[in-house]
Amino acid sequence: MQEEPLLTVPSKRKIAIYHQHLNGGGAVKNVLKLTELFLGDGYEVDLVVHDRTGSLSSRTPAGVRVIELQRSTEIVTRIYMLYAATDDIDLFSRSMFRSRKQLDKLLYLPALTRYLRANRPAILFSNLWQLAITAITARACAAPSMPVVGIFRSAFFTQCAHTMTASKRPRKWRRFLEYCQRVYSRADAIVTVSSGIAQDLSAIVGIDDSRIRVIHNPVISDTYAAVIESELSIELCRPTENFIVAVGRLSPEKNFSALIRAFAHLNAHHSLRLIILGEGQQRPALEALCREMGLIGRVELPGWVEEPLQQIHRARLFVSTSLWEGFGNAIVEALSCGCPVVAFDCPHGPREILDHGRYGKLAAVDDVHGLAQAINSTLAQPPAASYLRRRALDFSESASAEGYRRLLTELLEQRPR
Repeated sequence: MQEEPLLTVPSKRKIAIYHQHLNGGGAVKNVLKLTELFLGDGYEVDLVVHDRTGSLSSRTPAGVRVIELQRSTEIVTRIYMLYAATDDIDLFSRSMFRSRKQLDKLLYLPALTRYLRANRPAILFSNLWQLAITAITARACAAPSMPVVGIFRSAFFTQCAHTMTASKRPRKWRRFLEYCQRVYSRADAIVTVSSGIAQDLSAIVGIDDSRIRVIHNPVISDTYAAVIESELSIELCRPTENFIVAVGRLSPEKNFSALIRAFAHLNAHHSLRLIILGEGQQRPALEALCREMGLIGRVELPGWVEEPLQQIHRARLFVSTSLWEGFGNAIVEALSCGCPVVAFDCPHGPREILDHGRYGKLAAVDDVHGLAQAINSTLAQPPAASYLRRRALDFSESASAEGYRRLLTELLEQRPR
């Protein structure tokens, strides 16, 4: 990593955002929107990543500086970890990051520490639970007085709790959660994108509620929101076609096999198609399931698309079958198109976005029959498009921006000198 000369005073207008990469996905899109927000408010923004290449690298906002970190060795990384824990040596001894696999993200700790020493941002935002550990540890090495904010976007700790319950070695998971509690409690604030994740951090990890802020993802752009708002007085017409759409990685947690099975049990909508937009490791298994269920030609897997809104806008229905979600950007995008939504009631996003079923039907996770029933009833009597679009406005960029502005004021403007 190329470094700049050491600054003796932190830059009051520089914000650093730490993420892994710029590949496609909701987390990266939200990071890029966050950089746009801070740039628009007059801050300098450094986007600090492990890999600056990726499908969304061309969408990095003008004016943001992208810093690519280099991996270090295990020995050097452990020395930095030990240095960071000099005021709490028990923290290092409790670290669960002993194997190379567990240590992977922390191998960027030395480079992040050097970046912080050289550039002295006013505040560091880390994106995702793993990177929060690296960020908080790097702060301890480089700039103990600099505020660090962790942004948590997944239901990872719900999964931890389930795994711990079923594990033959629950003590290992308890030690891991204790370690997370010790590290995260050093953050100045933790932002969660849903109330469910906030509850997980409090109940499962043991983070004090006073450190947690719920700020929803900035899904709907302000220009798009303005168009919606100006047309809410009339029933918006959608050029619907006879297909159902789903969006996400073709991976186990998205649970598209349940959607395909439910689709096979729908009422006799003989011309109805199912389109699943995404790519991933489960493509062969999902294609085999389509053959098994006699759905070749009715289920399409066209792959990943950068902007799925055009397909969602034309669909009769959007379906989410995730086993878990941190939030569920695609559900909000579907609402913004006036597209009806059916979702599994997984932790944590769908219930919160759909307001306990007011704006879309919820089915129990993995209840294929219940999902088919919810799809059938929604197709038969879809809610008004304007009603759904009105709900999408609750997740606008303006609403998210106001939450981050309040947090910045609290941590920077009101922070004791």
